[in-house]
Amino acid sequence: MRLLHYQPMATILQNIDYKERYEQALAIIESQQKTIESQQYTIESQQLEILQLKRYIFGSRHERFTAAGLPTGMPTLFDIPAIAEQIIESTSTVSYQKKSTRLQPNHKGRNGFPESLRREEQIRYPEGVDMNKVNKIGEDISETLAYKPCEVYVKKIIRPRLIDKATGRNMQARRRRNVVLKRVMQMPV
Repeated sequence: MRLLHYQPMATILQNIDYKERYEQALAIIESQQKTIESQQYTIESQQLEILQLKRYIFGSRHERFTAAGLPTGMPTLFDIPAIAEQIIESTSTVSYQKKSTRLQPNHKGRNGFPESLRREEQIRYPEGVDMNKVNKIGEDISETLAYKPCEVYVKKIIRPRLIDKATGRNMQARRRRNVVLKRVMQMPV
């Protein structure tokens, strides 16, 4: 049986090469920093990719187009890895009163026809409506200038807006379009 030989602590401390240990620690720190940098780059590029995918999925139509990058394996001009965009989220609270001034015209549409002209009223209801089953909720009035030989008058067309009591459906007579047919003059060539 062999006995172990123990050395005093002072002789152990004298045998340690501190410079070598310091260089080893620096090498370990440098390799860890390179690993951290590569992991940070990977995280930033993945965050950017997630942001682009979210924009693609949840964004509006004009944001859906994403330009295709270079095909894999194709070298870039300088072979430098792309730097991912930084995502910065910030919130700020701003409270103020905004006074806005806008120009409102005095004119409320075209001028009406003179009151001195004779008015001829027509009330147009929707076709096939039982007036006992509907309520009147408003009306649209349109005035057009009409003429007969030796007379000018105003044709006033009233189209009531109705609502069905049972179904709640809105109804109104259709507006007739004024179609003016022009004669084509035949001229000799």
